[in-house]
Amino acid sequence: MAVRNKSSLPLFFMHDFHCKKADDMKNKILAERVRYLKESDKGVKQMCRIMEEFAKEERELLKWR
Repeated sequence: MAVRNKSSLPLFFMHDFHCKKADDMKNKILAERVRYLKESDKGVKQMCRIMEEFAKEERELLKWR
């Protein structure tokens, strides 16, 4: 789906960010990436590693507060 009005671009992406399934997204490039990260074994493993690293960094930050 093409965005005709650039001022509606944030709304275009907000729709996709709220979708639970990649098939419901309007932006096909974003949908493909989400599908990979949520539905493929490699993508799920990659996302788990990213989230584990994020949690580790947050724990480190909390130590210093």
